[in-house]
Amino acid sequence: PVNAFKLMKRLNTEWSSLESLVLSDTTDGFISNLTIQRQHFPTDEDQTGAAKALLRLQDTYRLDANTISVGDLPGVKHKSQMTVEDCYELGKIAYSDVDYYHTELWM
Repeated sequence: PVNAFKLMKRLNTEWSSLESLVLSDTTDGFISNLTIQRQHFPTDEDQTGAAKALLRLQDTYRLDANTISVGDLPGVKHKSQMTVEDCYELGKIAYSDVDYYHTELWM
């Protein structure tokens, strides 16, 4: 779940920078393919959904924010740590849902 959130967040927030860099290349075929592929990437709603899923997992399994942020989830072999920015993003999403309990835990 942490990996899914991080991947969606990264594709959603960092793709524009990469796209701008690549668009300076004059290879039309490459640019066209890049633009076509972008429509299949996660949206803001997907990223928000992944964040809300993490908050639901936190409640369901009674995990603290630190346990999730270091990737120490039950049944997960490959741990993926969250950055401070990732944690802040979860807090912002909780705040926008008027979920002040989770907002405080994650900010």
